[in-house]
Amino acid sequence: MTQPSWPPLESNPNVLTTFARELGLPKEYQITDVFSLDLLMMIPHPCHAVILLYPITEKNKELKKIQQETSREFVFPKSLYYMKQTIRNACGTIGVLHAVLNNIEELGVKGWFKKFYEQTIEMDPETRGHTLEKDKEMIEKHEEHSEKGQTDQMDPEESTEYHFVTFVCKNNILIQCDGRKETPVFCGETSPETLLEDASLYIKEQYLKRDPENLMFSFMALTHVPEED
Repeated sequence: MTQPSWPPLESNPNVLTTFARELGLPKEYQITDVFSLDLLMMIPHPCHAVILLYPITEKNKELKKIQQETSREFVFPKSLYYMKQTIRNACGTIGVLHAVLNNIEELGVKGWFKKFYEQTIEMDPETRGHTLEKDKEMIEKHEEHSEKGQTDQMDPEESTEYHFVTFVCKNNILIQCDGRKETPVFCGETSPETLLEDASLYIKEQYLKRDPENLMFSFMALTHVPEED
């Protein structure tokens, strides 16, 4: 069976915020750039999820193997929403889904997100991924927003050289959700108040130090919209 392919979403917080809001994220929340992992006080707190875009390199492929080995036997909280990526180039969409659906009650999420969550909550991660493949509303939204941003739309049959993953907090555990891995990844302890700081430290230690000369990393956070002065 041929794997379905979608054109990738741009790593652009404005595009991803609009995309998420049209699918049911309340307007009080946004996906915003994290310009520096050393200036986290500039990001509105609390942070509900961290989204990392990283280049696919041999060093990061080595990390993937280590993560899978260390997490294979870990028992993750039942409240964690995790799905497999069965669609080529859909990692941006899967990243947004992992960020929003793991905060669906806290953020008062409605619309398509809530409908898909209720439809798939009892499914296994693989079936959730295949269910997304056939969702006409999502297919249309993804196609629409893949055309937005500052870069030209990529041919869906081409494979992107970058990958999105999402970090969330469940039961005070820092968890990486990556639909291309066998399981979620246990990344240590955290809390709703320190998720941004703990995820940033993990990214520094496991990604940036592993590939220090590579500058093609991008970080975003799901937060509330700050009140205007």
